[in-house]
Amino acid sequence: MSVKIIHPPVFKPPYTRVLGIDPSSKSGLVYIDGKEIYSSVLQNKKLKGIERVEWIRSTFATYLDTHHAINCAVIEGYAYANKYTLSMMVEIGINLRLALYQREIPCYICPPTTLKLYATGNGGAKKPEVAKGVRSKWGYENPSDDIIDAFCLAQIALTITNGGFVKGVEKMV
Repeated sequence: MSVKIIHPPVFKPPYTRVLGIDPSSKSGLVYIDGKEIYSSVLQNKKLKGIERVEWIRSTFATYLDTHHAINCAVIEGYAYANKYTLSMMVEIGINLRLALYQREIPCYICPPTTLKLYATGNGGAKKPEVAKGVRSKWGYENPSDDIIDAFCLAQIALTITNGGFVKGVEKMV
């Protein structure tokens, strides 16, 4: 009897498709398909509370259903220090994570300090410093802080998908 060893596929551009997600009331999404970069912000200023959470959930589900074969998603973890918006962030975050889970998309959680450290070398960096770090490290610019964060998360997803390791980033189980 012979044993066949099956190695997992190695995804290299242009076959790698990753998603970076900055969850909030205006969630930033960056989808990288090979060398193509697509960004979106999920925001509905007219809705509040659970209606806004439901809108974000259903819009994100549609987004995932139209962006096929995502190899890896990285979503920013919760900023526990912000007690005024934490409950809303948890509601949104859980719905986004469930949508990924239901579609069997491998997902990793990245703490906010790890995102900042990855972009700048400083885990306490402010938004303008993160934007500057992303610009100097990857040459990417966008006026939206949510998109900048999502882009950095997508870069972390590329690192993970290509066999790398980012300290502090954990696989969602």
